[in-house]
Amino acid sequence: SAHVPARGVAELAALGGVPLLSPAAAFARPRAPDLAAFRTVIDRQQPEALKRLQSWIALPSIAAENRNMDAGAQMMVDLLKDVGFQTAVKMSTDGHPGVFATLDAGAAVTIGMYFMYDVKQFDPSEWSSPPLEARVVDRPGVVKVLIGRGATNQKGPEATFLAALHAFKGAGKALPVNIVLVAEGEEEIGSKNFKTFMIAVGLKLSEVSWVYMLTVFVVVYATTKLALPKQILLDAVMYAALLELITLPLFGWLSDKIGRRPLFIIGALFTMAFAFPLFWMLETKSVAMVTMAIVIAMNFGHGMMFGLESTYFPELFGPRVRYSGASFGFQVAAAIGGGFSPIIATGLVGYFGGTAGVSVMMIGIALLTLWAAYAARETKDESLIG
Repeated sequence: SAHVPARGVAELAALGGVPLLSPAAAFARPRAPDLAAFRTVIDRQQPEALKRLQSWIALPSIAAENRNMDAGAQMMVDLLKDVGFQTAVKMSTDGHPGVFATLDAGAAVTIGMYFMYDVKQFDPSEWSSPPLEARVVDRPGVVKVLIGRGATNQKGPEATFLAALHAFKGAGKALPVNIVLVAEGEEEIGSKNFKTFMIAVGLKLSEVSWVYMLTVFVVVYATTKLALPKQILLDAVMYAALLELITLPLFGWLSDKIGRRPLFIIGALFTMAFAFPLFWMLETKSVAMVTMAIVIAMNFGHGMMFGLESTYFPELFGPRVRYSGASFGFQVAAAIGGGFSPIIATGLVGYFGGTAGVSVMMIGIALLTLWAAYAARETKDESLIG
């Protein structure tokens, strides 16, 4: 059962997510929300919020029984679009579909949200109230409660979060965060296909962050903080890219010999080991050392993994979703790592007064890729037919 919310749902609007990025905003003290502006809207919208949850509970998506899975994913898409997500699409998997959605509020901070739209099986005879009717009943000594399959796990809490977003919308207030949301329909059966999508994102994350750091952040940092001529940095990036014309196919060939996972593991370990030396070499202000640092970093922190991704990622997915799965890994990781790593790095330099925080950030991202590489399966000897 779940309590029927009356007030305060707006307080959940900025909760429940993991901050993906923010420059200086990540370190700022958050302002307490002015709930007075929302109270009238919350009270006015409560019947609508209750009806929304009841309608959602009335459509049980049960992965173990293959019951209402496509309809459940579509309802998830509709709920997200209704509350203001500009993008909400179903993502095919080898099992039941997932949902990927984004809400761009023009904020400085972006949070990542995880939803599930599936529920467990149920036997109506074991329930004190019909599990799909989501009735509001009196519980003596407690409060009024809503009883229904999924009311607690997990549609009730998720519907409360959506109600908070509706409250912002109804009050005419801008959200303080952007939202990237992923919803799955297989949580109750172990998330067996969702895991592969997350592995693809994790594998891509380190190298894409690394290359954007080298081609964007490092160039700006070296020219503004170290007063190095921009041409030295641009030449170094060009030499690194020219060498990758050789190393990219070389690493792809090598992955056919020793496997895909070993190269991702080595590449992530290299990034972790080189995260501090990269800036030490830059700070020498020697043209040779600066060029060597960028060439080495680009080819081993980026090329070693990038050279085999176009082969490895499609191999991770079954034939029905091979390219959508690979594309999901590429695009989500590129948006998160490539889009925001330079921004976060700039904030870290400003906050800590040096590059130590940036190096630690890159080590942390490489650890995620290392986890993904260990979690992924080896595909070198697998056939793509099937």
